[in-house]
Amino acid sequence: MILRRALAVALAAAVLPAVAAAPAEAARWTHRDAAGDVQTQRYADGDLTTSADPRNAATDLTRVTVKHTRAAVVVTMRVRDLSAPVRRAGEIALETDGERRFTVSFGLARRGERVRARAFDVEERLSDRQGCRAAGSVARAAGRLRVRVPRTCLDRPDWVRAGIGLASTIEDRDAPEEFTYSMDDALGTNALTRPGRLSPRIARG
Repeated sequence: MILRRALAVALAAAVLPAVAAAPAEAARWTHRDAAGDVQTQRYADGDLTTSADPRNAATDLTRVTVKHTRAAVVVTMRVRDLSAPVRRAGEIALETDGERRFTVSFGLARRGERVRARAFDVEERLSDRQGCRAAGSVARAAGRLRVRVPRTCLDRPDWVRAGIGLASTIEDRDAPEEFTYSMDDALGTNALTRPGRLSPRIARG
């Protein structure tokens, strides 16, 4: 299915950090992302076009907060409009001390409050298809999406760096070979495949 292939793009495993290493900072980090910076690909009649999509509020991240506690790494995302009935998926890229890299894949249905999330070690993802179970929640009216990753899934790191991306896909039921795929990278690289930049180091609180 086109939908499955498009969402799979959003959950690619490899992430290359673009922020230089720095001393660990506080246990909480917040980043405000510009509104209206969603990128969209449209496939129709055999043609693929890519363009800026400033009116796409359903995929538009405006703020992300990463909190590193003794029990978990909690990522809270603010989205301009979570009430729009589109299918969303995303990826949180985590780098930890010891040069370990993890991918947290999450997804939510068009409606309802259920969020599914799994954490994978990038080096072991091909052999470990189950991953480590994470948790998620959504408050659509407030535009808030939250993913909680137990520190045990990450081998209890002293610090993490994070990159966050959110994607949505729309299929035309009357034309299943046509689709629209949108992506917002919270740190502003306008990537259409995965988060491209990572935060500073966020120490355990």
